[in-house]
Amino acid sequence: IKWAHWQLKAQDGNPWKARWYQKQIINDMVDGERRVAVRMGRRVGKTDTMLVYLLWYGVHHPNSRLLVVTPYENQIRLIFMRIEELARTSDDLRESIKITKSPFTGKLSNGSVILGFTAGANAGSQAGASTRGQRADWVFLDECDYMSTEGIEAVTSIALESEHIGIWLSSTPTGKREYFYKAFEYPEMGYNAY
Repeated sequence: IKWAHWQLKAQDGNPWKARWYQKQIINDMVDGERRVAVRMGRRVGKTDTMLVYLLWYGVHHPNSRLLVVTPYENQIRLIFMRIEELARTSDDLRESIKITKSPFTGKLSNGSVILGFTAGANAGSQAGASTRGQRADWVFLDECDYMSTEGIEAVTSIALESEHIGIWLSSTPTGKREYFYKAFEYPEMGYNAY
């Protein structure tokens, strides 16, 4: 939270300031929480919270690999655009991150990499296939209530390699009673729900 306040600026040009719930989520993750599910309404800062933590993690954990997965390419495009906006506000990040959009990649000078993928919204043999074979330290699924259960399971299976691989699920809820809903209703899935 302190790093973000000193390094990043909000869209109004003032230092980035976390809301109380953003502080709680980020602090829990910094303290070692590895399974996070964030179910909140539109425009409350879910994606910014995710990106602030992602950038902090990438800067403070050299050679880390951070995957961002959404159902649609347009969402990945918007996320990488927001990463660029945040990076431009920081003297340190502006010089240390290089972003490409084909494929969606952010490379930090310390060797950390941010990779963007789509998992698709519909079930099928290709759901989540774009992440097959990927290694990660964190997997961030944004707007995952719009993904199929099959796609989410394909992506989160990356974390089967090690309990230290983090998974972030976030979305505005759609009312479906599938994987994202179950992450909140079934504690045995292991997610800390917000």
